[in-house]
Amino acid sequence: MKFRIVSSSLTPQVLKKIKSVFGGEDTPVVLDLKDKTASCSGVIMAMVQSAQINTVVDIINIAKREYDSLFYLISDAIDSREEIPMGSARRMVRIAREIGRVLELHENQLWILEHSCVLRDIGKLRISNDILLKKTVLTYDEWVLLQSHARIGAHLLKEWDIFPEIAEVIASHHECYDGDGYPEGLEGEQIPFLSRILKVLDVYCAMTSPRKYRLGRATREEAIEYFREERGKHFDPQIIDAFMTININEIDNDNL
Repeated sequence: MKFRIVSSSLTPQVLKKIKSVFGGEDTPVVLDLKDKTASCSGVIMAMVQSAQINTVVDIINIAKREYDSLFYLISDAIDSREEIPMGSARRMVRIAREIGRVLELHENQLWILEHSCVLRDIGKLRISNDILLKKTVLTYDEWVLLQSHARIGAHLLKEWDIFPEIAEVIASHHECYDGDGYPEGLEGEQIPFLSRILKVLDVYCAMTSPRKYRLGRATREEAIEYFREERGKHFDPQIIDAFMTININEIDNDNL
């Protein structure tokens, strides 16, 4: 019996483990999805009619947990430079899942949004500590460079030829609905939909957790009031309306 795996993200190590549980004529056939328009990074689907199905599912689940943990580890390492509390990305992803449910995102969109939350600031890897951690006022050129971290992050992923869908989202997550954002000054539906969601998530989490560049932090209620004021200005009204329907006190239970 043939076992077929349809995947765009299974590593050779994982495939080797899966193949090892089959013997004789049960040789797996691996089909890689090469079509970039499919936009399916990270999606794993297995079809099998075999006694080994439970073993294969266990291997895939373990691989997925390791994969996700590595993403969070990268995010915590990036955040640690600015003394942002560990676990910030997990917090954002938890809220993203709930907004995704309200907005009825399909599974692949949600995967891209979650991993964009985790990698949103990866461009800061190419911003020096002299600028990123500067305690005095930034010069104009330093401020422009700092603002470019979203674009830098997108270019970094493209250089490595990984996750083009995430690159698009993080490149525009500091754009504002009214065109007052950066780095391109996009407005309205010129901004990718997932980028508009990520902006709301990023601003909420930044406002309600400690940051080196300010004293104190906003309460959840103050952040929500700010969203009401900026609905249709900095933020997409549809996404703000979705945010207002979730029980943020129940979902956001981390004291970050």
